[in-house]
Amino acid sequence: MTVPQSLARELESHPEKKGELGAIAVFKARNGDFDEAEEIFAALSAFDGEDRAVTLNRAIALDQKADSFRAAGRSGEADHTDTEALRYYRQAMDADPAFPDAFFNGGFFFLKKSDYGQAKDCFETFLALTVRQRQDEDAVSADEDENARYKIERATEILNTIETHNLDDGHFKKANELISAGHEERGISEIRLFLEKNPTVWNAWFMLGWGLRRLNRWGEAKEAFSLALQYGGDNADTCNESAICCMELGQFGEAEKLLYRALKIEKENTKIMNNLGFLALKQGKAGEALPWFLTVLEYNPGDALAQQMAEKLGV
Repeated sequence: MTVPQSLARELESHPEKKGELGAIAVFKARNGDFDEAEEIFAALSAFDGEDRAVTLNRAIALDQKADSFRAAGRSGEADHTDTEALRYYRQAMDADPAFPDAFFNGGFFFLKKSDYGQAKDCFETFLALTVRQRQDEDAVSADEDENARYKIERATEILNTIETHNLDDGHFKKANELISAGHEERGISEIRLFLEKNPTVWNAWFMLGWGLRRLNRWGEAKEAFSLALQYGGDNADTCNESAICCMELGQFGEAEKLLYRALKIEKENTKIMNNLGFLALKQGKAGEALPWFLTVLEYNPGDALAQQMAEKLGV
C-alpha cells in the first residue's frame, strides 16, 4: 500500500504524534474503517519499522477485517486477508526483544483457524515470557497488573481446554487441514478417528458437520452440529451451520429458531442476516426477505450477495 504523503509528512514533522495516530488507527479498525486504519498503519510502519506495537496492531486490524469479510460470506477475500494478518503476527512474534502480547493475540488467531497446536505454542510462550517479564520488573501500575492477570488466566484456561479435550491431537489437526483443502472424505475419516477417543468434544463434532455439509450430506451434517451444540458448542457459527442444513432439509421452523438464536449471540453478523433472507425466500416470503438483505447493506454496503438479492427483489 502506498503511504499517503500527508501522513508521512506529519510524522516527519511531528514524530511525537506517533502514539496518537496509532490510537486513531486502532479505533478506526474497531469501527470497521479498515482502509483508513491500514493507511495509518502503513505510514507508521514506514516511519518506524521496528515498532512492535504497530506491527501487532496492524495484524489485529487485518484479523478483524478478515472476520468482517467472512461474516459477509466473502470467504476468498477473508482467506487472503488472513494470510496478510498472519504475516504481521509472525513479524511481531519474531521481534527482539520478545513481545508477549504478540503471542497472546496470535494464539487467538490460531484458535479461530482450529490450529490448536500453534495456538498452544503461542499461549505457552506468552505465559513463559510474561512470568519472566513480571519477575524482572520492580513495579507495575494496578491497571497493568490487572490486565496481565486477566491475560494469564485466559491463556491458562485455553491451554487447559486444549489439553483436556486433546485438541492438539494429530487426527484433529489433519482433519482440519484436509477439509480446508477440499479433501472432505479423508478429513471426515480423520475426525471420526479422533471422535472414537474423544466423543464429547464439541469442536470435533463441528468439524465433522462442516465436512459433511460441504459434501451436501445435510442430514448427517445436521446430526453432527446438533451434537456440537449439545456438548458445549452453543455459538453463532454452530447455530448458523445447523440452520443451513435444516433449510436444505425443508425444516424451515427449526432453521428459523437456530438463525435467531445465532443472531442473538452475534447481533451484527451479516452472514446470519443473509441466511434469514434466504430462509424467507425458500418459504415464498419475498416481502420478508427483502428487509434482511437491506439490513445487511446498511452494515456492509459492499456485500455483493445482499446487493444482488436486493436488486432481484426490485430495489
